[in-house]
Amino acid sequence: METTKPLKRSPSIIAFSRDHHFALLAVWKIRTGLKKQISPERISKYALHYFENELQSHFKEEELFLFSKLPANDALRIEAESDHLHIKKIMDSLAHHAADISALTNLADLLEKHIRFEERNLFNHIQKQITEAELSSIASQIKERGHEAENAWEDAFWKETNEPKIYATVLEALTDLNKRGYTYDFNLQQDCVYCHDKKISLRPNEFHIVETHRFEAMSDPSENAVIYVIESPVHEIKGVLLNAYGVYSDSISSELIAKLK
Repeated sequence: METTKPLKRSPSIIAFSRDHHFALLAVWKIRTGLKKQISPERISKYALHYFENELQSHFKEEELFLFSKLPANDALRIEAESDHLHIKKIMDSLAHHAADISALTNLADLLEKHIRFEERNLFNHIQKQITEAELSSIASQIKERGHEAENAWEDAFWKETNEPKIYATVLEALTDLNKRGYTYDFNLQQDCVYCHDKKISLRPNEFHIVETHRFEAMSDPSENAVIYVIESPVHEIKGVLLNAYGVYSDSISSELIAKLK
């Protein structure tokens, strides 16, 4: 599509462009998280929060105050509405399949493309199609968003380095890992790890150990412990296995011992 030189923005259009700044920032956060191989569940949780508290309202106001000013068969209106519908479908998919990396990638790509399209083409087109009086009316009806929900999001996964975290205590580790989405507890069985809450047994080939945290109590060796951070894409479950040193015993299979090493 040919890019046209932007017109001087009406105040009503500028309000939507400000929202676009935060939307592009959300795109950057999602892509940064994927690049750093952050758990997709954490990224999806952020994306859903952003959509429900920021983007969804932005879409509704665009459709009500801007798109509706164009004829129903207008090609640019049809493209914009189609983008909104597609993005909403991706968000609905992420709500049910938070580990879907391809959906997160598609969301970032489509949202950026949609914003560029609106800024470079659609907004110019709308300003040419509707009167100054209509634009002024829109400006008086829309509310300036403070983006408090976006600014209050605490899990800044996009700032994390690729270096593993170091925890001082077992409690600190378990608390932080729970916040990071590793919410289920696993126990060792002879040839698997078992989650009592979900009634799921994971064989060694059905899970990955993404982090290992060891704790050594110099004064009391009996308090030595290791935390295995476990993910299973097969069963879409994440959690921790807490065990004392000496886990490599005759009570578990050699395959499971090899996995835990």
